[in-house]
Amino acid sequence: MKTKRKCVLDNKVYIFIRDNAKLPIWHYYFTHDGDQFRGSTGHRDVGDATVAAISRYKAVRDGEVLVQTTRTSFKDVAERWLKVNGTNRDIANKRKAVEKFFVPYFHDVLKLADIGKIRQSHLTDYIDWRRAYHTTGPGSQKPKKGYQCGGKKVLANAQSYGVPKNDTLNRENQNLNQIITFAKKEGFIDSGNLAHIDKLDADGDVRPAFTSQQYPCPFRCGVCRGCHRISSPPSSMNEDGRHMAPHQRMDISWR
Repeated sequence: MKTKRKCVLDNKVYIFIRDNAKLPIWHYYFTHDGDQFRGSTGHRDVGDATVAAISRYKAVRDGEVLVQTTRTSFKDVAERWLKVNGTNRDIANKRKAVEKFFVPYFHDVLKLADIGKIRQSHLTDYIDWRRAYHTTGPGSQKPKKGYQCGGKKVLANAQSYGVPKNDTLNRENQNLNQIITFAKKEGFIDSGNLAHIDKLDADGDVRPAFTSQQYPCPFRCGVCRGCHRISSPPSSMNEDGRHMAPHQRMDISWR
C-alpha cells in the first residue's frame, strides 16, 4: 500500500491520501506543543484540502478550537502493519516476531500507548530485553510439552534456547524498523523523532569445511565427532556423494 504525502506549510503541516482508500479524501497531519493531530480534510481536491489543513493547524495553534489528539499504540500499528503485509511470503516469521517479542515488550512492558513517543533509548533497551528473553526473561520458563506415546500422554521439557545470535536479531529488527517506518508514513510518528535499529555485527562463527576423511560421513551416520545426520542429502548427490568431484565435496560446509 502506497501513501501520497505532501507538505503544505513550512514542514509543519502535511496532507496525505492512501492509494487503497475507498474514497479519495485527503487527510491532514501536524504536531503542536508535542501533540499529534490527524484527521480528514473532507476534500478530494488537493487545493481545497491544503486550505482546510492549514486552517485547522492555525486554529489549533491559536487556541481557537480544541481538537482531540491522535494517539495510536504500538500494538495497534503493528497489527495494522501485519494486515497490510498479509500476502508477504515471510508473513509467518513477521507475525511471530510481532506477537512473541515486539508487542510483549513495547505494549506490555514499556506500555507504549502512543507510538509517536518511541525513542532511540527504547530500542536500545529492547535489544537488551530480547537478548535475555530465553535466559532470564519471559522465555526462560520451560513448561512441559505433551505428546502421545504408546497410547499414553507423555510430558517432556520444551525445547530451550540461549542468547539469540546477531544474525537472528538482525532479521527480527528489520521488521521492527519497518513497523516504525510504516507508522511514520501513516502519520503517527514525527519524522524528526524517527528511531532506528542499526544492523548488528555478524556472528562470524561459520563452521569449517569437511576434511577428506569426513566428507562422506554426514550422509551415512551420526556417530563421528562433529558429524550431523542428514535425513535427505541434496538432490545433486546420492548417499555416497556421487555426482560431485572430490574437490567439490571438500567445499561442503556444516550447517
